[in-house]
Amino acid sequence: MFTAAPILVGDNQMRDIMVPVGKDAMFHCDASSLPNESPPSLPKWKKNGVDLMIDGGKIIFLSFCI
Repeated sequence: MFTAAPILVGDNQMRDIMVPVGKDAMFHCDASSLPNESPPSLPKWKKNGVDLMIDGGKIIFLSFCI
């Protein structure tokens, strides 16, 4: 079965954000599928092309180097 790529809806443009150490930053990705297709899979979050670890719905940064 062919499945189309997810359709990004709303404002999904990533922006730089600065937060104090120990505080949370929040990003979101809203996506939908074409009618009669399965819901899209969860987004794969990356930093500088490297997959980020997800722990209980939170992204854990292993390195703070840019």
